[in-house]
Formats: sequence, structure tokens, C-alpha cells
Amino acid sequence: WDIDVPYGDIKQFEKLNSGRIVALGSSWRAFQMNVITDSVAFILYSDDNGSTWDTLWCDMPKVLSAFSFADDNNGWMGGSENEIYKTTDGGMSWQLNYSEINPDPYTSISKINAVDPLTVFAVTTKGKIISSSHGGVSWDTTSVVPYSYYESYFNLNFINAQKGFVFGPDLWITTNGGINWNKVDESIKPNFMKIQFLNTSLGYGIGGDGYYGGSSFYRTSDGGYSWAKLYDGNPNSSFNGFFMQDSLNGWLTEHNTLFKTTNGGSEWTEVFVDTLLDFIRGVEFFNANLGVVFEVQQRFNNYT
Repeated sequence: WDIDVPYGDIKQFEKLNSGRIVALGSSWRAFQMNVITDSVAFILYSDDNGSTWDTLWCDMPKVLSAFSFADDNNGWMGGSENEIYKTTDGGMSWQLNYSEINPDPYTSISKINAVDPLTVFAVTTKGKIISSSHGGVSWDTTSVVPYSYYESYFNLNFINAQKGFVFGPDLWITTNGGINWNKVDESIKPNFMKIQFLNTSLGYGIGGDGYYGGSSFYRTSDGGYSWAKLYDGNPNSSFNGFFMQDSLNGWLTEHNTLFKTTNGGSEWTEVFVDTLLDFIRGVEFFNANLGVVFEVQQRFNNYT
């Protein structure tokens, strides 16, 4: 429906302990437009810091939107109808690990976080939390919001096996491995899009007070119970992604612009990438020097 929209998306990057970088992609728009009929989801890998890429896995005629590896071998990914798949061979093959008897066709897994080979959490686009503390042998489900017909944006981030956050329209916290969830203070209004913690106390987040543009960069120093706004973005745009390398240095994307901070997020400086740059979805760094910006679009091209 939009000539500038590419046939596929790079959803996520992750670096394994071995140094391998893996990327999850989905060609769901190509599937919708009958360009392809199978292998909608795919995983790419690079063993040379992103200089070259090859296909690790490509065998799913469904949309998969999130993945997480606990180590070099064990990982999970999820997608439409809340299905979750598991790999034990580093992503070369995947088996269905969780499904529902009467799946809702209007919901999907929006984020997965594998804390270790036994502990994994997932959240759906309707706020259902699906978790396992037995490596996927058995699963538990709960919900942080009353059931809704409508999908929303939900994300999650676990600092360790006990403490984690689910965020989107609101912010919830657990300190007992997901058994109980409590909404963080009502005074915290932003719809967080991403949260990153450097340790159990210091964390950062991006979010906005409304749906139509305008977002801010936040910091917490008490483990997520209170958040201070450090920087406001363009009121007519919104932040798409960020990555803090340490407590001072970080990167931030806003529509078609990449920013860098050297003072913990209070000030940001634009970094030149490309004169024809039209959009950047996210930014990740794998060490002090190696980084990637992804789902990048030019005005006349789409590339990563």
C-alpha cells in the first residue's frame, strides 16, 4: 500500500558468545503481495563482524517477529498466533515449543528474552506473558492487562531471572521471576518503546507521551522505579531505537537521523550516515567499535 515500504524487514540482531552475529528477518509484505509463498521468516549469520552474511535458516511460512539466544546453542523465537519455537543447535533447525489450543489469529509474540538455557520469557501484542523455567518443557501464562481485542505494543526486558519489566502502554515490574507483576508509579506516563539496563540499578529508555510523534530519552538509577527525562526529541517525529555502550556513550535513532552522546544522554550530536537516508529502525553495538544500523531505507533504495 506504500511504494516506499520494502518487501521485508530486519527485526532484530544478536551477538552470540562465539562472536557470531545473527539477524532475524521477515518477508511478510512479500508474502501478502504473493511475491513468495513460503519461507516468510529467515535468519542470517555473520562470522566476520558483519563483513559477509549467509542464510542460517529459512523454513517458515509464518511471520516470526522476535528471537533470543541463551547461549551459542539454545534459543527461542516467536511470532503469529503466539507460537514459540526452540533451537538447540544454534539456529540451524527449530521445533515448535509452545502453541495454544485455540490460537487467536489477531495476536503474536512481540518480544522474547532468554535469560539462561532454562529461563525464557515472552510477551504478546495483547499483554499476555508466556514463561518457562524448565527450558521450554512446561510453560506458564499470565497477563498484565485485561484481555483486549485490540493489539498494542508490548516489550519486555529482564535484568536477571527474577527481575524484569513489561512495558508499552504502561510499565510493570516483577521481582520474583514473573509470578507477580506490579505497575510502576502512575506518575510514569511515557509509552516506553525500549529499555536497556547496564546493571541492576542503572537503566535507560525511550518513549513518548502520545501516539503521534514526540518522544524522550529517560534514565533510571533506582532499578526502574523512577525515571528522569534527560532529552526531548523532535515533537513531529519519534525515537526508533537506542543503545548505550556504557554510562556515558550511546547512540540514538530518530526517523532518518543517527545521534551520539558522550555524557550519558543529556546531550546528543547528529552523526552523518548518508545524504539520501530516509529511515533508520534501530542501532546496536557489539563491542566498543563494531555497530550496526538496520532496516535502513534510502529515498530510492531499501538496504540494511
